[in-house]
Amino acid sequence: MTPALALLGLGVALAEPGVAIPDAAAGWGARLDRTYAHYKEVKPSFMAAAPAGLPCPDPRSGAPTALRRPGMEAARAKWEADPKAALQSCLDLGFDSWMLRMDLEPRDQRAFARFWMRVIELPEGRSAEDTLAAWLDLGVLASKDVQALVPVDRYLLDLHLPCAADGLLDFEVADLLDSFTEAPALPMPGVVAVSRCGQRYFEGRTRAQVAERGRRQTELWGLPFPETRQRLRASE
Repeated sequence: MTPALALLGLGVALAEPGVAIPDAAAGWGARLDRTYAHYKEVKPSFMAAAPAGLPCPDPRSGAPTALRRPGMEAARAKWEADPKAALQSCLDLGFDSWMLRMDLEPRDQRAFARFWMRVIELPEGRSAEDTLAAWLDLGVLASKDVQALVPVDRYLLDLHLPCAADGLLDFEVADLLDSFTEAPALPMPGVVAVSRCGQRYFEGRTRAQVAERGRRQTELWGLPFPETRQRLRASE
């Protein structure tokens, strides 16, 4: 365990005095501080233990919306065959974990999203990628705003953007995955999950799909993308 003072340089606010921060949380804090060095402010906070599961669908409401889409027929059939068992499977995926929250304030909200993310450590022996796949098959609920889930080994990065930044989601997720190649390199996830504003369910996207969306030429608020983001990052 790393003493709380080890993160003073990142301005970490502790849940209670004297809490020791795990080495993994300290490492993630330092890494994300570098990843978002072009932001005006990166404010971390640490929580020693909290429930970390995702909201499970109500079995009384029929098959979850996420499972009614093309390609999800097998998962939907399994849910409809025994909704109570499906709910229990979803609940069983829940766990308690420490959480590192990062609140990010950009210099220009037209180019970069003002958002927050949390880093969650899964229990020993559990893969974040396998857990995310199971959640997707069970149709877990997403938040009302914009949300993305990125699995990395035993860790899950949970991003929350306001609806006003919905158009920036693809660029933020693509840039985050690109940062995994920086030393020390992180394992690249095969699939991430995203939910647009008001969607309330997740869709899986492959690494190739994320990269393609992050490179697409578009215009937001009268500015060309991704050129505007690239130019502003280079000028920092």
